Amino acid sequence: MPAVVNDRLHLLVGREYPDMPSELLMGQRFEQLLGQVSEEYDIILLHVPPVLSATDAAVVGAHCANTVMVIRAEQTTVKEIEAAGRRLQQAGVTGICCVLNGAIV
Repeated sequence: MPAVVNDRLHLLVGREYPDMPSELLMGQRFEQLLGQVSEEYDIILLHVPPVLSATDAAVVGAHCANTVMVIRAEQTTVKEIEAAGRRLQQAGVTGICCVLNGAIV
């Protein structure tokens, strides 16, 4: 059950983390959850581990209309960005965009 932060923001937080979370994300119950919340909410944000460190982003991204990669300025390399993009595309993820974080202008 989501926690109500305010009348415009509800938050659903996992309390336990299994050893193999990607197996849960590939299951039918996760798809059912996404279907249910999609009917109730206009925008759903899902936070997952970095693309190159776990398969979660690719698995979840395949269910999403848009995927946002957060890239850290002067820390994330071009090769890492390219590899992450390829991994997402191979998983069938579409609507990939990037946010540059930590840039000093």
